[in-house]
Amino acid sequence: MPHLQFFIPCDKVIINKEDDDLSIIGVLDGLLVESQDNQPVSDEKPVRLPRSWYTVAQWHKEVGDEEVAFQQRVQIVLPNGKLSGRSVSSRHYLHDQKAIFATKGTAIPFIGSGTYRFRLSFRVGDYEEEEIGWKIAAEYLFTIITDSSNEETESV
Repeated sequence: MPHLQFFIPCDKVIINKEDDDLSIIGVLDGLLVESQDNQPVSDEKPVRLPRSWYTVAQWHKEVGDEEVAFQQRVQIVLPNGKLSGRSVSSRHYLHDQKAIFATKGTAIPFIGSGTYRFRLSFRVGDYEEEEIGWKIAAEYLFTIITDSSNEETESV
C-alpha cells in the first residue's frame, strides 16, 4: 500500500515534468470572505466561492505497489460535517518510487464562517463500485471567516 508523504492545499503547484521537482505556492490556511447581504447562506445548499485552489499529494511506493491499481480522491468537508464535491483520480499503477497527484478546484463551497477540511482518501485494487474501498489518508483544516464575523471578533 502506498505511503503518503504529504498532502497540502495551496494556491498553485508547479511540477517540473523532467525531474518531478515540485513548487508549492501559497499554502492555504484560511480565507476572509466579504459578506454578501443579498446572498443567503444555508447549511443545506452551499454557496460556491469562486476561488481556484490546488491540492498536492505525494505518495511513496512500497514493495508490491506496482502490481496494484491505485486511486485517490479529494473532498471538502463543511463545518457541519457534510461532504461537498469530490475529485477522483483515474486508476494508476505506481511504477516510479514516488507519485505526485495535483488536483485543481475552481470554487470552494461555503455555508458560513467555520473550520473546513480538505479530505484526501485513497483505495487500492480494482473497484467497480464508486463508494467502496476508500480510506481516509489525511485531512487538512482551514478556516473561513466573513468580514462581518471578523469585525465582531475585533470589537469584543
